[in-house]
Order: sequence, then structure tokens, then C-alpha cells
Amino acid sequence: MTPHWRGTLAASRVDARYSETFKSGATTIASGNKLPGIPQHFVFSELLWSSQAAKGSLTAYARVDNLTDKRYVGSVIVNQAASQFYEPAPGRNWTLGLRVVLPL
Repeated sequence: MTPHWRGTLAASRVDARYSETFKSGATTIASGNKLPGIPQHFVFSELLWSSQAAKGSLTAYARVDNLTDKRYVGSVIVNQAASQFYEPAPGRNWTLGLRVVLPL
């Protein structure tokens, strides 16, 4: 890598499961079931290019979220009266940007 390029890579794996069986209203939730809304795997990577002049800096970046376009729960709503407890997360999406920092 040159001084203008910077890369980052991070990954995690979570095995989030209920440890005990319990009842939620009339529904029995068995131990060993996965907790809803918690991703089992997460990978983050970024590549940045930055140029620092004597009086400011310019950074260009690109980002892709949900690269595999997998369907998953984006949020869980607690005590939802209409029985719509889960909201879907967005599919694959892209972000491109420039950041300019100039002294005032």
C-alpha cells in the first residue's frame, strides 16, 4: 500500500441462541432457537484513498452493504399491536463519497 491508500477488514461470528425454554404469551420458545434480528456473521471491509495537501485533505471512499443481497431482519419492534414484529433490512446498496477538509 502507498501512503495514500488504507484498507480495513473485520469479521465476527455470533451464535446467539436461547439457553432455556420459556413461554411468551401462548407461544413456547424452545432452548436452542436463534435470537431473531441478530446476524450470525458480519464482515466489514473498506478501502480509502486520501491525499493531504498543506492546507487541507481529500478522501474518496466506496462502500457496499449486504454484498450477498441476503434477506434479513433489519429491526425488531417490541409490543407491536398489529403483529408486524420484524422490519426487513435493505438489500444490496452502494455508497460513494468524497470528503474535503479545508481550514477556515
